[in-house]
Order: sequence, then structure tokens, then C-alpha cells
Amino acid sequence: MDELCFWKMKYIQKLIFLNIVLLIVSIIVNVSETKALTVDQKVQTLLSKVDYLIKNKGNNQMALNLALNLCNEAINLKPNNLAGYYSRGVVLGRMENYIGAIKNFSLVIQKNEKNKKSKFPAARKFRADCFLGLGIYKRAVKDYLIILKRSPKSGKIWCYLAETYAVMGEKNAALSAIKNGCKTGSHWCEKMKILQKKILLGKKIVPHKPLSN
Repeated sequence: MDELCFWKMKYIQKLIFLNIVLLIVSIIVNVSETKALTVDQKVQTLLSKVDYLIKNKGNNQMALNLALNLCNEAINLKPNNLAGYYSRGVVLGRMENYIGAIKNFSLVIQKNEKNKKSKFPAARKFRADCFLGLGIYKRAVKDYLIILKRSPKSGKIWCYLAETYAVMGEKNAALSAIKNGCKTGSHWCEKMKILQKKILLGKKIVPHKPLSN
């Protein structure tokens, strides 16, 4: 009987130990999940503030500096979150740091466009704008053409493409882009016709400000 009691006690002790281990593991997992959720919430809050500053404070330098700091904080918290790089690209573009903006947009494009459903479809358009701002017109044209392959009825992009060709001195290409753009029936055709008139009259073409629209 004594030996039987001994083995029963051993068995009960093992069960208690196993339950304690399982409880500890469960607590660790729950704490980890809570921390991950907290990080996501922090990042979302930071980027929401960035969006507010961009939309409501325009190109105010102090607001842009604050927005940039918030983007950096969000990226430090979650380096794999593309939204942080996208927002930072927008902020840097508004600050006219086009090289910095291009680096961020390029990272987003490289990783995001692998997916069939893009979460940041404007990234390539904004990058094209930055190339335009730097006077790297061929790269801007390349990006605009890629966008038009996916969205051939975008009057805005046809207009920007025509504008870029015009500042490059590619008159025929610009007029062709205007013709194709107006075929879409977009309200941007009005702007393209004004651009067409300037081209035909030989007037100086001033391209749109990057990330202005």
C-alpha cells in the first residue's frame, strides 16, 4: 500500500507540474499577442497623425518635420510595415526631398506590386512625380507608361505623361498622349487641350508640382 501511495503521489506531482508548465506557456503566448497588438495600434495611431498633418497642414514645414518624425517612429516600431515607408515617401516628397522620397516609394513598389491587389497604387505615380521634379524625365515617363498599362483610362496620368514629354521637347509624343488622353472622356481633357495649345504656340511648359494632386 505504501508503494502504491508513493507512485500515486508521483503521478499527481507530474500532473501538477505539467499543468503549471502549460499555464506559464499560455501566459507567455497571451502576453506576446498583447504586445504585438499594442505595437500595431501604436503604428496605426502614428500614421493616422501623419495623414492628418498631410491633409490639413499642407506644406507647413513644422508640420512636415513632425510628420517625418512620426513616420520614423512608426518604421522603428514595425520595420516590415510598408505603410510607414509610403507615408514617409509622401512627407519627403512634400518637403521636396525627392531623392529620399524615391527611395521610400521604390521600396514600397518593389514589395507591394508583387501582390495582385496593390495596397499602395499611388506609390508609382508619386515616384514618377519625384523623377519629374528632379528633371529625370525618362524615368518619369517610364513610370507613367507602366501606370497607363494598368489604368489606360486615367486622364490625369495621360495629362502628366503629355506634360513630361512636352518639357523634354518631345512635341509629337506629347500631342499623341493628349489625343489618347482625351479619348478616355476624362475631365482632364480640358487641361490637356490647354497644354496642347501651349505646345502648338511654342510656349514654355511648366510641369505640375510633384505630389500636388
